[in-house]
Amino acid sequence: MKVATLATGQSSSLLLGGLLFRIQAEHACFPVCPDTRYQEFFSAAHSGTEETITVRIIENDFAVSMAGWNRLFDTEETWQMWGRGALRRLIYQPDPSGPCFTKMQFDPSGSVVDCWVGQPWRVDGSLSGRIYHPVLYPVDVAMVMYLLASRGGLVVHGCGAVRDGKAVLFPGVSGSGKSTLARLLVADGWRVLSDDRVIVHEQPDGSFRYHGTPWLGEADLAEATDAAGIGVCFLRKGNAHAIYPVTASQAFLRLLPVVSVPWYDPVMMDPILATCGRFTQKVRCGELTFKRDAGLTPVLMDWLKQR
Repeated sequence: MKVATLATGQSSSLLLGGLLFRIQAEHACFPVCPDTRYQEFFSAAHSGTEETITVRIIENDFAVSMAGWNRLFDTEETWQMWGRGALRRLIYQPDPSGPCFTKMQFDPSGSVVDCWVGQPWRVDGSLSGRIYHPVLYPVDVAMVMYLLASRGGLVVHGCGAVRDGKAVLFPGVSGSGKSTLARLLVADGWRVLSDDRVIVHEQPDGSFRYHGTPWLGEADLAEATDAAGIGVCFLRKGNAHAIYPVTASQAFLRLLPVVSVPWYDPVMMDPILATCGRFTQKVRCGELTFKRDAGLTPVLMDWLKQR
């Protein structure tokens, strides 16, 4: 468990996909993270190139009135997204008939998030004691998706792995073999960014970097690091280690089912789709079949050298 202590004016930081979430509070509070998968992402080294997102813990419930706000999406299980002009409100309420855990208001292109913490998230009953860290699953996935939309970022269902400082992304839906592949790669000396979801972030020079996330799959593998993204291999079940060519246009279409896209919110959807297009034009694309034994690394390395 990672516990971050804040005094007045101080902040705690969580690194996700090149975004550094810093919590600020009007009064002393003690954010607690009950999920050990996040521990490494709190203590990750900062390169100085991250963009800071300030999460301000506020006392007043700004969402008491929803007049003028439009409900954009409702999972009917955990969270809702509301919109009014450029602003968005993310309401985290796991039980529709129960109390609200957190409410966040932000401009996706901005760098400040106002956060109201509900009673269930106040461990000691008040904002002056321990509170659960507000940027945790599933809220963080939705937040990162929105904040990265205008910043050239994508949240991709896939395994990401690094070898010799170069990263390959292996997108796939549930059951496609992401976790199985991750175990094979680790056994062969690769570092796994995540076995289920990877953040892809475009750089100022047009290149892309792949970031690890705490959103894990069955293999429970992740690292709070990033690397230069040079390839993407879509997974298909097979009986041999082989990589088949995929065109950029084919890759774009195959990427859509595995990228987190707010289809209900066109203002956010369009820049994400544009990033998908640039991404598949920039990196090497292929389709990978593999079997559960050694020999995969030479196939991957040979394929990457062909570019």
